[in-house]
Amino acid sequence: MKLIVALAMFGFAAAAPAPNDRMAMIAEVQSTPGVLWTAGVTERFGLQPIGASKILQGVTPEAMAKRVAYAKSVQHEQLHSIDTPESFDSETNWPQCAKVISDIRDQSMCGCCWAFGAASAASDRLCIATNGTAAVPLSAQDVCFCASADGCNGGDISSPWDYIGSAGAVTGGQYKGSGPMGKGFCQDFSLVHCHHHGPQGKDPYPAEGSAGCPSQSSAQCPAKCDGSATAPHSNFTADKWSFAGGTQSANGENAIMKAIMAGGPVETAFDVYDDFENYVSGIYSHVTGKMGGGHAVRIVGWGVDSGTKYWKVANSWNPFWGEKGYFRIKKGNNECGIENQVTFSPAQAKWTQGSVGPLPGGCDAQVTKANCIADGCEWLAGIHVCVDKGSSASKPFLGAQSALAEARLKQPVTNATTTGYYSFTFTGDGCGGQCPKSGCYQEALDCKYCLQAWWSNPPDASYKYNKIVSHGCAGKEVDCPECQGMMGLSRYDK
Repeated sequence: MKLIVALAMFGFAAAAPAPNDRMAMIAEVQSTPGVLWTAGVTERFGLQPIGASKILQGVTPEAMAKRVAYAKSVQHEQLHSIDTPESFDSETNWPQCAKVISDIRDQSMCGCCWAFGAASAASDRLCIATNGTAAVPLSAQDVCFCASADGCNGGDISSPWDYIGSAGAVTGGQYKGSGPMGKGFCQDFSLVHCHHHGPQGKDPYPAEGSAGCPSQSSAQCPAKCDGSATAPHSNFTADKWSFAGGTQSANGENAIMKAIMAGGPVETAFDVYDDFENYVSGIYSHVTGKMGGGHAVRIVGWGVDSGTKYWKVANSWNPFWGEKGYFRIKKGNNECGIENQVTFSPAQAKWTQGSVGPLPGGCDAQVTKANCIADGCEWLAGIHVCVDKGSSASKPFLGAQSALAEARLKQPVTNATTTGYYSFTFTGDGCGGQCPKSGCYQEALDCKYCLQAWWSNPPDASYKYNKIVSHGCAGKEVDCPECQGMMGLSRYDK
């Protein structure tokens, strides 16, 4: 079935024509036989180059590769046998949690989709596990900026669940208490609403990249509730929700359906191609354009439309986007890798409210500042790492990482794009302690990791950096003498 293309009916094309390559892409979607979705020019991206949505695709290439590897493995979690119907909708199946499940959030212009997918799906599963007793939104602010040192710069779909399970997440709604869940929760999302891909329609929010919705940098990990929080959500420690049983995964059509039916919506990720920027409605399948990045979302159900199976997926681009915040995508053929791996809390998990206290295993096992300090350890705030008290002085790599991360958070927001790799090098530990010879810094081991770890905008001006020419991570394996005195930040330009 071929659907029409939404263009001038939104009053956009007549005012300023879209670039020829975007119009050609939309025309290609329109003319392709069997396409089941509607493409349209976007208010925000219509005048931008194809691929302008990449900033919102916050699942890193490494995380997407791990999902592929998981799908190829044979050691999958075996779920109890459940008969799966032709269609299923979590909101209908668990009416006591419909308000939570139908809450479509907005990640602003920040690449923390990975945290939104987890916080939203965890909220759903918490409500379902407690039979509607705990019908609260878990805070994307907490998960995005505490489960990662730089949440807006991307993540994966396992670590946010690990964080919620071990450290817990406080409650938190949308920006300034907007959205169906209302106000009064501990930590609402602090970044503004934005208009995302698709025709503007009735979306009242400013377009991404405009003065009202600038590119965002990561906030500090919250340690207390908002001033607007009210009881019983005003005590940060007491408001934490965590679950027992560890993070679970599933892959493939049948296993994903069973996981959803057993315990509620799940988090997944998929490869975003250029043509997805033009999605308006219908059952999406990739038609044209290159792959831009990975994007995390929440699968809430499935169905069949005119003989075509689809997943019903909740996005984090506000309820004015797509099909009232949702999109449908072909099911059963692993469209865009969406069936490679999903993550979720156990269906029978016991959820607990309040601080769980320091975890067993010493300083290395603590994942929050409160638990780290309570265990008598030292918290490196910039990188969210807990170490033995006083050990940062003997581990310059960790101290330098933390200092750089904190400096980056203080930088003014800029839309400028800077290329380059950054790496700390120093005498004694090589690349983060991975070099077996004291003082050596060997490309043959894992210097590539160091380069990727510091791929970022320029650091604070107080740091000195020199272009790597013949040693460090420039590609040459070096001997111990060449590494002596290499303390500080080095830069390798592309």
